[in-house]
Amino acid sequence: MSAAIIIDDHQLFAGGFSHLLKSIDVIDAVHCFSNPQSAFDYSSVDEIALVVSDLYVPGYDMYFWFGKLRLRFPGSILLVISSSISRADRADSLAAGADLYFEKHADPALVVSGIEGLLGERPMTDEFLQRTAAEAQEFGLTHKQIDILVHLARGLSLKEIALRFDISPETVKSHLTRIYEIIGVSGRSAASLWARRHGLV
Repeated sequence: MSAAIIIDDHQLFAGGFSHLLKSIDVIDAVHCFSNPQSAFDYSSVDEIALVVSDLYVPGYDMYFWFGKLRLRFPGSILLVISSSISRADRADSLAAGADLYFEKHADPALVVSGIEGLLGERPMTDEFLQRTAAEAQEFGLTHKQIDILVHLARGLSLKEIALRFDISPETVKSHLTRIYEIIGVSGRSAASLWARRHGLV
């Protein structure tokens, strides 16, 4: 049995979001907590597939708790959903270990698509991929750089990427060097993780 955990001090939101999560086939149960400590202390026979957390919980440094929750529920997807529209909050959440970040006014269908994609239940919708690609562009990536990053994250070698785009491996290396600089990572593994966390693959 797979379950989800919601951490949010607003009971109305947590209750409503729990109903949304129950529409996902692989989620059999949803447990709601008002703070991360209560969620961390939770003991269950359920396999926790998904942890959903607000970014701002009174009295708690959630960036610190994201790391603790990842250790407490290994293998789970960590989704941060917040009323904040700050790009810095989004970037900091992803850097702290979140797999996805959504604003609370997001289209529920997009949220479900992102969750289902990361859980491997079904491919992410075109609308979700377009949205995440648009967000990647906000970081300064061009369409071509996004395409190269996606192919890299899918495991293609430099030569394979070069063949796909009809360019030389050296040109691919140049693109990747620039991509790493833009998104603030140091190599292939970190770039692939960045692409996955932003829903590009």
